[in-house]
Amino acid sequence: MSLDPIRQTTKLIPTLKNGKWKILAKITSEGTIVQNGSDLDVMSPQITKRVEKDVEKDIKKRINQSLKQVKKGMNVDAFGFADAFHRKYPKEWSKVKDHWDTILPDVEVKIDIKTRVRRPGLSTTPAGLKEKR
Repeated sequence: MSLDPIRQTTKLIPTLKNGKWKILAKITSEGTIVQNGSDLDVMSPQITKRVEKDVEKDIKKRINQSLKQVKKGMNVDAFGFADAFHRKYPKEWSKVKDHWDTILPDVEVKIDIKTRVRRPGLSTTPAGLKEKR
């Protein structure tokens, strides 16, 4: 099954408590099913909910892989966490900005994803399968 993204938004919400740097990434996405090679009827609301949950898991997995690679492997702030902390905690940020690269690998990241299938596609019959009569 292929989902064509229509709209995505990401909001980074930083928190700093007891010297612990944390960030919540709130992600929303909407998409249209453009290809269905399964035997699932995407016009069914139960199936649509299942697809949304599966897409959320997939996105979260990919983000976690990327985070691991850029935070720890490359030690790069590719997601703009520094900017989010700088905006919300300017005084604390000014103390760590010169050694942000030592703090970044320890920033705890929580991901909250909500995905919606806005349009299930053009047909109720999965591609390549014959309709039951």
